[in-house]
Amino acid sequence: MGRTVVLEEDELNRLTASARVGPYTGVLVGQTSEQKDFVVLIFPTPSLKEITGGEKLTVDGDWWVEEHSKQVSRMLPGGLAVIGLLLCCPAEEFKSQQARSRGLLLKMLTQSQSHGVVLHLCSKSRKYRFYAMDRTDSQSSLKPTEMKAQAFASSWYKLETSVVLDISVYTTGTKLEGLIQSSVQHILKGISEALGTVNGQLCRGGQPIAKLCGDTQGVGVTVPAKLHISKDSPSDPPTTVESSSLVKIGGRIKSYAYMNPKASCEETISALRCDLESSILNRCRAFCEDCQEEEDGDEKGKPKPASLQGGQLPRRVQVLLSTSPLLLTDYCFPDEDEEECKSRVAELVGADPSSITIQPLENFPLPPPSKVQTPCPSDTPSSSPLSAPPPANNQRVGVLPIAVGLAAIFIAILIWIMQTQS
Repeated sequence: MGRTVVLEEDELNRLTASARVGPYTGVLVGQTSEQKDFVVLIFPTPSLKEITGGEKLTVDGDWWVEEHSKQVSRMLPGGLAVIGLLLCCPAEEFKSQQARSRGLLLKMLTQSQSHGVVLHLCSKSRKYRFYAMDRTDSQSSLKPTEMKAQAFASSWYKLETSVVLDISVYTTGTKLEGLIQSSVQHILKGISEALGTVNGQLCRGGQPIAKLCGDTQGVGVTVPAKLHISKDSPSDPPTTVESSSLVKIGGRIKSYAYMNPKASCEETISALRCDLESSILNRCRAFCEDCQEEEDGDEKGKPKPASLQGGQLPRRVQVLLSTSPLLLTDYCFPDEDEEECKSRVAELVGADPSSITIQPLENFPLPPPSKVQTPCPSDTPSSSPLSAPPPANNQRVGVLPIAVGLAAIFIAILIWIMQTQS
């Protein structure tokens, strides 16, 4: 039995009624299961026609389609991924472009995805058809597949969790991104091994997530979940590093995922883990990029970015499109206002900024990263990256014993003087 593509009905109506003429490309966003591919969102690739000229299908360039796919992937919460490619062109041109389409689709999919889909929309007749591809078979070609149009996105479960992050990175001032990436590896390992609960119940393998979520599905309803990350996750032994500074990055970050009612508990927890890992890496990447801008600004005599002056991590916000009940995501620094965020998202999804609503997900501001000038202690065990720092009172441990000792010495001297005088 072949695979079936289930396309969100509203997305199909917008696609076929669109006034945009081909040729153009786009990305298909959705979720895959054992026998079905759910396509919930379609985002046309922003056109580069004004730059490259011409009217052929290659007008956007493969590199631009791939880059657009990467940018869209960073906006997706857990459970959603880029699963396919949209091609709008005449039928005869699509036949000659199938080899190129397969190669482009391979670049858009991740290593964990075993297959992908291509949606061809004829720019003349406005007829459409789905094709499936097995990425594990190097000889696989695009094969027509069955398609159904349904309204299903509003019935998906939304699960949400959070974790406190505490990262300490000793650095020499260069290659900050590489050092941070290395420092978070054991944190990511702890996340990948975390046990998960939904509605306070332990998730077990292939058990349907619907049994744990109950009647809590629907737009605007969030199901509480939790990842139980071990604070004793194995990490590399401490090493001696010649360092002049310590960069600390911390704060409570949130993770959420969308799952179809037939998804298993294992798939749901995996989606939350992946979203949390991506969220950490995206913030670290953005922080490093701003640090680089700060260094460039110092070298050229330019003012530092406002986001670095306060030492703030980017916060995560939810993005609501007027055309979908599912919330996307973006990361904003304190110096970015809501309009900047809307403009950035609008370009990627092909929407009007006025139709986009930004909803805060995390408390703002997050605890700022702090930079403390200190040598790196190679023989001091590091604290758990997911635990709170020790209270300041601990720094005064030992004061009382010293005071008692001094008092005892004073009393002994006083007694000796009195005996001498007598």
